[in-house]
Amino acid sequence: MKNMFSLSEIAILLLIITPLIWGQSDNAITKTSYDIHFDLPARSFIDDEFVNPALEYRPFPMLHNANKDLVLRSREYGYGGVVANVSFEQYLTSDKNWKNFTDLTSYIIDTLGLHMWIYDELGYPSGTAGGLVLKNNPGWQAEGIVCLTALSADSGIVEIKKSYGLLKNVSAFAYRGTAIDSIDYTSGIDISRFVDKSGNLKWPSPGKGWLAVCTYSKYFYEGTHATFNWTAKRRYINLLMKEPIDKFIDITYKNYFNHVGKYFGKGIDAFFTDEPSLMGTYFVYAPPVTPSIVDTPDVKVPHLLTVNYSDNISSQFKSVRGYDLNKYLSMLFGDSTEQGKKLRWDYYKTLSDIVSENYTGMIGKYCSEHNVAMSGHILFEEEICSHPVFEGDLLQIYKNMQYPGIDLLTSHPETALLWACTTAKQASSAAHFYGRKHVMSEVSDAFDEIKGDVTGRLGAIAVQYALGVDHINSYYPIDKMSKDENKLFTETIGRFGYILEGGRHDAKIALYYPIEGVWTETLPPENIYSYNSKVKSINDNYSKLSYQLLSAQHDFDYLDYSCLQACSLKDGKIVTPCGEQYSVFIMPQTSAIDSRTIEFLMKAANNGVKIIIQNSKSVIAENGIDKDSVNKEYSKLLSSRNTIISFSISDVVDEIEKLNINDVKLSEANSKIIYLKKQFAGSDVYMLVNISDSKAKLDAYFNSNGRKIKIWDPFTDVIKNDNSAKVMNNKLFLSGIEVESKKAIFITFE
Repeated sequence: MKNMFSLSEIAILLLIITPLIWGQSDNAITKTSYDIHFDLPARSFIDDEFVNPALEYRPFPMLHNANKDLVLRSREYGYGGVVANVSFEQYLTSDKNWKNFTDLTSYIIDTLGLHMWIYDELGYPSGTAGGLVLKNNPGWQAEGIVCLTALSADSGIVEIKKSYGLLKNVSAFAYRGTAIDSIDYTSGIDISRFVDKSGNLKWPSPGKGWLAVCTYSKYFYEGTHATFNWTAKRRYINLLMKEPIDKFIDITYKNYFNHVGKYFGKGIDAFFTDEPSLMGTYFVYAPPVTPSIVDTPDVKVPHLLTVNYSDNISSQFKSVRGYDLNKYLSMLFGDSTEQGKKLRWDYYKTLSDIVSENYTGMIGKYCSEHNVAMSGHILFEEEICSHPVFEGDLLQIYKNMQYPGIDLLTSHPETALLWACTTAKQASSAAHFYGRKHVMSEVSDAFDEIKGDVTGRLGAIAVQYALGVDHINSYYPIDKMSKDENKLFTETIGRFGYILEGGRHDAKIALYYPIEGVWTETLPPENIYSYNSKVKSINDNYSKLSYQLLSAQHDFDYLDYSCLQACSLKDGKIVTPCGEQYSVFIMPQTSAIDSRTIEFLMKAANNGVKIIIQNSKSVIAENGIDKDSVNKEYSKLLSSRNTIISFSISDVVDEIEKLNINDVKLSEANSKIIYLKKQFAGSDVYMLVNISDSKAKLDAYFNSNGRKIKIWDPFTDVIKNDNSAKVMNNKLFLSGIEVESKKAIFITFE
């Protein structure tokens, strides 16, 4: 107990003094909160409660057209609650519809004893309140900037004409150079006085070798997710502005509170927000369903390369970064120099801070103050290459959500692991780090060409539970499954939740979320499939490394630069404010690392933490830090006796194998088995999932001291005592463990 208190004191002290230690150049816009819980809870596992799990552990169907009959059927099929909303007809404006919703809420909670979540939008993406937010405020639309250039041929007039669909001129500069990649920014001349009221530039050039560069704002609508979602072509809000989000809260969240607020925290558990984003870039393929048209897209608006923007970002940028942005805006569109990369780092870091402060920050704060959770999921969680242009930094977005969430739209377990190895792990890592109680997943088979059966659906969900999800909101229609299939679905998921409730996730590995490297290399893509090769290289390595680690039974959490600032070091481990402990840290391929991260990792290595670096021999750091000096420190890290340099993903996995830190070690390698370990006071729970089409029979070592061993089958509710365990190599050895195809088992050690 003495050690636990000392860790808590260290964590709290770190939260107070971290800004002093780490400097002020990267001032956080959001004050981070942690739900600190160092003491492990005691836990006993009761057979009857596993066989018939309580409603709180069971899935919720997504019922946008909920009525009493449908809700009653859900209850009879074993669902634990529902996700519902006021009628989409006359959305949020009909007294009759609000009365019906209030009556339905009372029926769900008071009569049936179910719990409830509220879906916060008319379709998706969330944020517009069905168009009401922008109805009288068109200037709050999602916005971007484009960059137009013209090269001087001789002394004379250089012209740039504002293209159709652009709003206004943001900046106008002339530089020595022939293209954006060859600009001499020290030669920059502000030529905005030569831009007329229509936004057209006519600049008298002094001669050859000058490049005129104009940036223009535009509404980011045509060709974006706002027109390519499955619900409605509807203009979207700008997440870089507080005003539309405040209006969204006022129209939506406060409206629900005014009508059913007495149930907030007393039956209504959470709000579900769906795929907000900065719009980011253009889509290519139309959705498989035809959305309604609320705001007719203008087909004449060209799909120019666009960077997310708002008028306030320049002032915010100067306040936080200490220099003017406008002169360097063209670096966002193409500059391979170190200066250009650092500018993009600063820009996307600023953008990320603003988005996390605005959307999840403002809504999360409102929910916290009203005793409900903010949950749901963000657009394009899957690939880190998408994060800068759609939200900035996903882990920072999650820190303001009481229940971080994802969607996973497949009923095939192997596909689920390919996607969830990043999506579920990012959300659950944030939950573990910030001490959040739940991680939500919205599930369906919407992206499956071949639909899976109920076993496949449950197998895909089992994968997610093994990766940290513990609450399911389901789009699988209950009337498309038989009563028996519904009961299997709800009871099996309920058993997942019952066994895994509480405790602490136990993983020995921290894997870095290399967002800075992606920021530095991000240039505006033509569409969602055309990120540049450097960004794709970091992205692909990050995803494949995550997948390979899990497939080799090496569980991990992601940490980013901000997380490390709040961590401490003790006895050869990195310790988070909520008590997670990692003896191994992996730095995946990246071109940029914050100098303070390098400093922390050097201290970690000196403390005995094993640092595996899969990286180049040099990196760049944040603005204001000399490349030579940071690489001098980086070289010290590389040469530490506790640093292991690996260049391929297989090398990283091999090096971890040599460290012998496995909580689960299979006698024979099997890449189709993934696991989760939860720790309790005096007991451990292991979840083993078989994603393959074949039954697995395993011999395995487990890192546990428990001698009372039970094997629990959540699909059949069969519970068996296991007396075959032997102590070998200081671990418990179990032989002949059977895991059926696309299914999972639990092993408890008490």
